[in-house]
Amino acid sequence: MPGAPSAERHMRDAREVCDALGVDRLEVDIGPIVEATLADVPAEDRDRVTVGNVRARARMLLSYRETNRRNLLVLGANNRSERLLGYFTKYGDGGVDVAALGDCYKTEVYAFARAVGVDERIVGKTPTAELWEGQTDEGELGESYETIDRILRSIVDRGLSVPEVAERTDIDAETVREFADMWRGSAHKREVPPTPGVERRDS
Repeated sequence: MPGAPSAERHMRDAREVCDALGVDRLEVDIGPIVEATLADVPAEDRDRVTVGNVRARARMLLSYRETNRRNLLVLGANNRSERLLGYFTKYGDGGVDVAALGDCYKTEVYAFARAVGVDERIVGKTPTAELWEGQTDEGELGESYETIDRILRSIVDRGLSVPEVAERTDIDAETVREFADMWRGSAHKREVPPTPGVERRDS
């Protein structure tokens, strides 16, 4: 589902992987949907995050259009690192039926890909959703996935405090606290939407 600023080299790589695996592929340009959605949004309000979220949700819409038509399920690509940080668009790339990689940290996804023989040219690509020009995951997050995963494993899986993580690693406390706050602050993205909690009684 390309659309500006999608780079042709990434589209070419995706086609090659599909062809090598014998996977059927369908290409749909999200540009017209994005432009129609933003048509009445003033230019000064079209910041890159707003536009990027519209792009991600356009892809979700098209994914479900096709799966509904074919009686299939939407398979998501989000990993545990992204899910814990809320590093996905709510009801965009986070809107899937099956999150096959959802329990694996990003660094584990790399290891898994290499173990099953994925071409290193693909594994070594810089992660990006291409939601705006020059966007990369690690550039936007501010740290490498190796550092991020070490922090998340310590905070989330082992229940360590920020000072404890900083003391046991070479990661400064400010960085640890930043990602701990991202994890806690994005909890709403991982939870079922709340209801008022109306108490029901048998009549």
